[in-house]
Amino acid sequence: KEPGPSDRSAPPPWAARSMWDSDYLLGEMPGEAETADEVAFLLEALEIEPGDRILDVACGAGRHAAPLAATGARVVGVDTSPDLLRRAVADRDGSGAAYARADMRALPFVEEFDIAVCLFASFGLVGEPQDRDAMASIAGALAPGGILLIESWNPFAVADMGARRNWWRAGRTLYLAEAHYDVATGVVADKREVLDMATGSARSWVRRTRFYTAPELTGLASSADLRVARLYGDFDGSDYSHDAPRLIAALEKST
Repeated sequence: KEPGPSDRSAPPPWAARSMWDSDYLLGEMPGEAETADEVAFLLEALEIEPGDRILDVACGAGRHAAPLAATGARVVGVDTSPDLLRRAVADRDGSGAAYARADMRALPFVEEFDIAVCLFASFGLVGEPQDRDAMASIAGALAPGGILLIESWNPFAVADMGARRNWWRAGRTLYLAEAHYDVATGVVADKREVLDMATGSARSWVRRTRFYTAPELTGLASSADLRVARLYGDFDGSDYSHDAPRLIAALEKST
């Protein structure tokens, strides 16, 4: 029997949306070169060594988990989407990464990891106040002195985005995206529509993500016994600033 992801917990209601099936991979996914740059940043910024225990939260199809495991780290990727986890298992190519179906708000791990990462603007998907539960759950999975790295968009850059629309084709599929930022709540409503031009069928969903400022993220981290060790503005290792494209926070757990 082909090995598959273990089911460590039932998926939350928001995970049932069609966003988290194969349609997700039709979106604006970074290419291999960009992914390699991101992994190189993780290796340097987190000083990852062979044997380090790494938890990839909201791992999707294993875009980061597999190359991290290929370096000799012991990686577990967790996600709520069975479709994306099956893709991760199929594509792992002997990297050694393990995958489990689990909710970031209630992870089934206690002080098992040296490092946790939550990338691709995945933190904030469950929204307030449950993001506080997610922060505490991820922190609980870290051993004392462990590091959590969260990568998201810089909310100041998001605020300048306003309303944006884009579309592209993937074979016989037309993909439409429209994003709106609510400055009062810090939430981006990202509407996606998929049209199968061969059959004429269409489907749509809306993904809502809360983008936190650095002080807000610091407060959430503090509530989970984490402190900010370093803020970055992008995967090139640059410092965080008002006009940086990203907010990447390295959060350290108390010893």
